[in-house]
Amino acid sequence: MIARIIFIALVIFSSAACVTQKKYDELLAEKVKLEAEKMGLEDKVDLKNNTIESLEAQLAEEKETLAQVKKAYQNSQSSLDSLQQQYTTLNDYYDKLMSSSGKLNTDLANKEKQLLQMEADLEISKQKNDELAAEFSRA
Repeated sequence: MIARIIFIALVIFSSAACVTQKKYDELLAEKVKLEAEKMGLEDKVDLKNNTIESLEAQLAEEKETLAQVKKAYQNSQSSLDSLQQQYTTLNDYYDKLMSSSGKLNTDLANKEKQLLQMEADLEISKQKNDELAAEFSRA
């Protein structure tokens, strides 16, 4: 009886373990197809990895360029601030000079009036002196 059970188990086991040639060929064809697909996907992965490396290098370059542009901007901004301060200082000096110039022009005009008045007074004094000299020489 045990021999019979073992025999039945062997028959069941051996029939379950057998694969038909057609099934084997199908599985083999699918294996070849999957391996080809795997190779294609591996090639795509390699290509994508190369693209990633290239983009990372480009990103590093762009970051460096951005840092340089930021530094140049800061330098330009600093120069602009300095120039703006110089402009303000020069503008203040100009305003003071214009104010002084106006005062000097007013003072000059007053001095010219005084000189003209003095000239007129001197002319009158000269005429009087000439008259006195003429009277003195007649006497």
